[in-house]
Parts: sequence; C-alpha cells; structure tokens
Amino acid sequence: MQNQIELRRAVEQLEGRGRRRRFPKPLRSKLISYIRRRREAGCSMKDIGDEIGLSFKTVSRWLTVKPEPSSFRRVQVVREQPRGVLTVHGPHGVRVEGMAVEDLAELLRRLG
Repeated sequence: MQNQIELRRAVEQLEGRGRRRRFPKPLRSKLISYIRRRREAGCSMKDIGDEIGLSFKTVSRWLTVKPEPSSFRRVQVVREQPRGVLTVHGPHGVRVEGMAVEDLAELLRRLG
C-alpha cells in the first residue's frame, strides 16, 4: 500500500500542469486505489486531493473510472440437447447457437 507522502512526491515529480500532465498507468492505478480507500474511510474529495497534490476535479473524475477489465472473462459451458451442439453467450448479448465443438474451436482460433 502506497502512503500519502510517496504518492504526493510521485505526483510532484511529473512534468506539466493540468491537462498536459500525463500520469503513467502504474502511478494512476495507485492513485485511484488510494482515492477509493480514502473515500471509503469518509474523507472528502478536496481533502484527498490536498493530501496527494491533485485537484478536486481530478479526484472526482477519477472516482468514476472503472477498473480495467481483465483480458480473460469467466465463461460457463452448458451442454444442451442434442449432444455435441453448443450455444455460446458472449459479452454484450452476442449469442451463437447450434455450433459443434470443432466449429466453435475454429471460430475461436480465427477470432483470437
């Protein structure tokens, strides 16, 4: 767990100000984790920003950032009748029905 002083120093060492300032992904992830923990502890966004050297706007905007999705998603294989024919449910409502296992494997190879 990064502490407030280490995070503030890392922010102060960045070049630029405002929108020109670019945060490396690892630092940004640590800052967002810190912000979320402090909010859960009941701290105001202004106080959190003051602690780590960020503006109220940045803190509030980063609170709405969703964690990056994992490159792998949990899937469930369900066997339906007739045997050997599959139905695949993908993200965002994609559904492929009536595929044989071999056809599905080929589709996944081509999409990968």
